[in-house]
Amino acid sequence: MEAPPKTSRKPHILKHGTEKSGFLKDVFTLSQNFLASQQISTPLNHPTDNHDDRHKIKTNSNSRGENQMRVSRAQAAENRERILDVAARLFRERGIDGIGVADLMKSAGLTHGGFYGHFKSKDDLVAQACGRAAKKMCDNWIRQLDQASDPLDALADTYLAAKHRDNAGRGCTVAALGSELARQSSAVRHIVTEEIKPFIDYLSGIVQGNSPSLRRERAIALYASLVGAIVIARAVDDPALSNEALHAVANNVRSKAVVRNSHPGVPKRSKRNAPQVPRIAEA
Repeated sequence: MEAPPKTSRKPHILKHGTEKSGFLKDVFTLSQNFLASQQISTPLNHPTDNHDDRHKIKTNSNSRGENQMRVSRAQAAENRERILDVAARLFRERGIDGIGVADLMKSAGLTHGGFYGHFKSKDDLVAQACGRAAKKMCDNWIRQLDQASDPLDALADTYLAAKHRDNAGRGCTVAALGSELARQSSAVRHIVTEEIKPFIDYLSGIVQGNSPSLRRERAIALYASLVGAIVIARAVDDPALSNEALHAVANNVRSKAVVRNSHPGVPKRSKRNAPQVPRIAEA
């Protein structure tokens, strides 16, 4: 039996090869023309225009980032100052152990979590806040008492005033926290000590004494009597006794003759030409 004859079938693409080939050529030509038109529309002598635009965008982005960083640093510094001010006031009002970090930050209008971005610990905050309050108050006294015709009399009127007694949060740090400071770390005690020394030096220039050592001794006694009077006046629950403590020490201070000694930072002035002392600003 004979095998059926083999038939050859040409592929469809060969049958219509001419049409397919022409179509592909047309597509290729159109593609080439499109690409050529795109190249012509882009200036050949500025090959880095796109790179420049990207560079400009990156530069603008960097500028915004730098501005945000500056704002963030400024805001951080402002927050730190707010924490110190609030802490200095609340520590004097409630005591160092009378308020925790969470309540303190809440009073400052900040979150508890942000505390450790500004301070290492509560002890670090206590040292800086108390030192800041002591320095601010001593600077106010030195600046304003130096303008008084009788600085000791002005000191008695201001430090031993009922307003000072009744506003511990704005008053003398030592009078408000003296007993607590004695139980704080050496870092806290040191920074407060260094801020008190200038005021004692100033007092030694406005008290009587035939020698620097005697004037310093009397200056320390004067400061101790001022602080003690405020502590007693705040501690007792008898308003009459509280007032008596203030008046007794004030009269003792006023009874001392005023002599302007030669002391750095304490210039001599004529009493007749000296301006009257204003009320001392609160710390």
